[in-house]
Amino acid sequence: MIYEELYQGLYDLGIIDLIARGVTYAKSQSAGYMDLVFEVSAQGTSTTPEGEEYKYTDIYLAHYWELNGDLMSDPLMMVRVWEYEMAEALSFRQDGLPIPIIYSYQTIEGVRYVNTKAKKQNNEFLKIWLRNMKNQGHTLKGAQQIVV
Repeated sequence: MIYEELYQGLYDLGIIDLIARGVTYAKSQSAGYMDLVFEVSAQGTSTTPEGEEYKYTDIYLAHYWELNGDLMSDPLMMVRVWEYEMAEALSFRQDGLPIPIIYSYQTIEGVRYVNTKAKKQNNEFLKIWLRNMKNQGHTLKGAQQIVV
């Protein structure tokens, strides 16, 4: 299932270890490629309709390039990492392209809606991107907290 594959991709890059160690910001550098930036956005608990609670961590993953002194994302993705070894893409953003931020979920007037097409596209892109980053030599295994 895609959610387990995404979790495994994050694990392979060392991101699950960063979350477990409480690291909230780190960077991977690989010669010839853009840096990979990791940042924790939020942590919380979600409750199922059956009353079960699950912890999650929302993270940002990004590559950045510079344009006229500004950092541009290429891409920037928000990913939710669940404690039960699953992950899912929540949003996709690509600066410099005429596309809006693509959200897998939206809340309108208190009701949460799933954009199933965007959710599938975001998760499929994330799966490929995680594999590409690993193949490019990126790793966050053993990375230390960066203070910004």
